Amino acid sequence: MFRNAAYLGWPKGRYTHKFGLQPAVTTAFRTVWPEAGLYPAWDSAASVVSVSSASGSDTGDITIIGLAATTFLPLRETITMTGATPSLTTASFARVFRAAYNKTAGVATNVGLITGTISGDNCLLIRAGVGQTEQAIFTVNAAVKRAYLLCTQYQCGKGDECNFVAYVREPGGAFHSIDSVLALTDGESARAFAPLDNPIVGVELLPKTDVDIRVQTVTGTGRSTSRFTVWEPR
Repeated sequence: MFRNAAYLGWPKGRYTHKFGLQPAVTTAFRTVWPEAGLYPAWDSAASVVSVSSASGSDTGDITIIGLAATTFLPLRETITMTGATPSLTTASFARVFRAAYNKTAGVATNVGLITGTISGDNCLLIRAGVGQTEQAIFTVNAAVKRAYLLCTQYQCGKGDECNFVAYVREPGGAFHSIDSVLALTDGESARAFAPLDNPIVGVELLPKTDVDIRVQTVTGTGRSTSRFTVWEPR
């Protein structure tokens, strides 16, 4: 059961829930999102986002959420898709960490794989029939004094064992690990909670810090998932 922060007695502030899916783990680390390899758009030049679908039927609206170029302040824009023909945002994005497709009349959700790019690099993926991105990444906006990484959860498929590592990168720095968990199989699924489940003791994140949850296999090559919460206190 999900309960909001006020119900749990947590401090006031903005809580952002993030989650991701990696369809096929390997011995090499992959970001927990629906593509092989590490998330490719961290160092892409800020630009408009180009969005297209593998299906010409996807002509609904898509809302893209991230951070604005130059300022790194929160930015949200909704544009109308034109199927396989690229559609462009008006604003330039420095980061994209979530997108949601709004169905058209008579269509339940997106028919094809939706891909968004910044300066030619993939920055968002929405699997066919899912309707929203599944990417365990985040960037703290420049307006907050500090934020905290909380409530990380990791899970891999039946019979698999996976090593999950939370990586962060402060402005001007390099990605480094701040949490590592081995998810061990229990016959049904392998699940682990990192000890970041209290907003008082979460990992502090500075403004413009990037968060990238990565996974590698120990045993098995199935799918894995991760979710976490970022708290921006008032």
